[in-house]
Amino acid sequence: MKDDARAFLNALLAAHDNQLETRSEVRLVIESYPMPWKRKRFLLRDKWSDRGWWNYGVTWASGWLTPEGIAAAREEVE
Repeated sequence: MKDDARAFLNALLAAHDNQLETRSEVRLVIESYPMPWKRKRFLLRDKWSDRGWWNYGVTWASGWLTPEGIAAAREEVE
């Protein structure tokens, strides 16, 4: 995993660990993260969603880490 993707995944994991449960709070984390929007979209919607790490309903930017995504993020940290 590339360093920027690892850091972004860790930011999402930190949001999860801080009990940011509402979609609007998670979306704020995604929007404020310093990474190009297209890169974030690729990681969340295309790559991590296909792996089963990210799930979303209407829009990819208002999703959540799945249990598999949380486990993968914790493995990346170690």
